[in-house]
Amino acid sequence: MNTFCFDEDTEICLKNGEKKKIKDILIGDILIDGGKVTAFFKATSKDREMYILNDILVTGNHTLIDQELGVIKVKNHPNSIKYGSYYKPYVFCVNTTTKKIPIKNIQFLDWDEVDEMDVVMLRQEMKDHLPDRFDLKHIHKFLESGLHPNTLIELDDGRSIPIKEIQVNDQLRFGEQVLGIVEINGKDVDKVKEYEINGFKFIGSSNLRMYSKDLGGCLSTLDMGGIPVKKPKKLFHIITDSKFFRINGTIFLDYNGGLETILWRKEA
Repeated sequence: MNTFCFDEDTEICLKNGEKKKIKDILIGDILIDGGKVTAFFKATSKDREMYILNDILVTGNHTLIDQELGVIKVKNHPNSIKYGSYYKPYVFCVNTTTKKIPIKNIQFLDWDEVDEMDVVMLRQEMKDHLPDRFDLKHIHKFLESGLHPNTLIELDDGRSIPIKEIQVNDQLRFGEQVLGIVEINGKDVDKVKEYEINGFKFIGSSNLRMYSKDLGGCLSTLDMGGIPVKKPKKLFHIITDSKFFRINGTIFLDYNGGLETILWRKEA
């Protein structure tokens, strides 16, 4: 798994002048650049290489925008220093409406790591589903991927618990391990609907990705009718080592599959 995350004590500056550790950031917080936090990520630090850049402790695969070097991975930045053994169990990240995380004069991309070129691809690939002036700030509203907080997920011990209670490192019924959990702003997404596939009903946003061999392969709720329901305050998703998980026999792509599936298809 590519984990684009920061040490839990990384300080984030808010627009109101407050400073928060990234582990304490809340959905809806406004960062210093005006970006609104749309999703919060807690992920395992296992097997992640950490680097120090400008006194910021961050995973090496995280992308930033440098005025001289352009778009570059932390591990490839000439001023980054590889960190030794990292013993904290979790690392943290966010998504924002600007798709950036400004920290100490460095412009990091957020978890999705999309830029203006990706927006061009999304406009072309998803033109039937997006507004004419679709931009970075619209990704959360129109292409968010999240499930209702009470969606039941089966664990390997036979229990079924709501997705909002899933924890990092949980083992799911068919052996998938949870590498990350995602809390998402549910109020600002365009639509939340009840969908049905193979007789199974579920509630979520408009860019959930599934796989069904019987129905022709990859599916998206973008192409399903659905019945509008009241938007919950939060939606939830997970990230797994297999990149998917099952709910009531239906295969769902994990959170990263929401945008990556579209961009991969365009690059193929």
